[in-house]
Amino acid sequence: TNNATLVSWQLEFVFANTNYTLFPQLLGFIPETNRVANGTIQWYQVNVPATATFATNWLLSATGPVNLLFSTNFPPTLGGAGDALLLSGTMGSLSSVINTASIPLLVPGSIYYLGVQNTNSVAVRALVEVDFDHGNPQPGPGPVSFHFSAVGTSSAGVQLTWAADQNAHYMVQWKNGLVGTWNTIVNPSTTTSNGIATFIDNGSQSAPLGSMRFYRLVWIP
Repeated sequence: TNNATLVSWQLEFVFANTNYTLFPQLLGFIPETNRVANGTIQWYQVNVPATATFATNWLLSATGPVNLLFSTNFPPTLGGAGDALLLSGTMGSLSSVINTASIPLLVPGSIYYLGVQNTNSVAVRALVEVDFDHGNPQPGPGPVSFHFSAVGTSSAGVQLTWAADQNAHYMVQWKNGLVGTWNTIVNPSTTTSNGIATFIDNGSQSAPLGSMRFYRLVWIP
């Protein structure tokens, strides 16, 4: 309407990088094992469900002490923005929980990467897993009740009870404060009667009891 004319134009091409690395994916509640060569890092891709609000990053076991790394960059980096050390020098049975308010931050619907770093002089085998609270349901039949039904204290220790499925396996996790990583008791010594499992924490399977302790129950599919 203003009698404008085209004076010049320019065409630009942006070429996509098709020479990129594919990483094995960690699906919720499905453990993944891999051989990690000495002095290397085995990375895994984690697709966060859109409805997830926290993720539990597990190093279930390792044949030597390894580090569990976190990165939001592609390809994954060390020490950059969005990178973090979740677990250091461990052989497993430990987890690190991230959520939508933690550092590092869990972003629903995003992608992040977990790396198993082997600083040893020999190769190690490591078993890792990621569990989400929403959006990635546990495979197979689930437990009847996935929470503690009662907690009590006595001179024997702290008594925890929950409804247990036949042949199901559980981890009891604990820590002595709201911050920090969870410590894990794998297959705690329990007694079961009428479908109710009972575990007494007297400090022998965890650490000496203090004035405060937090617990949570984890089902092992």
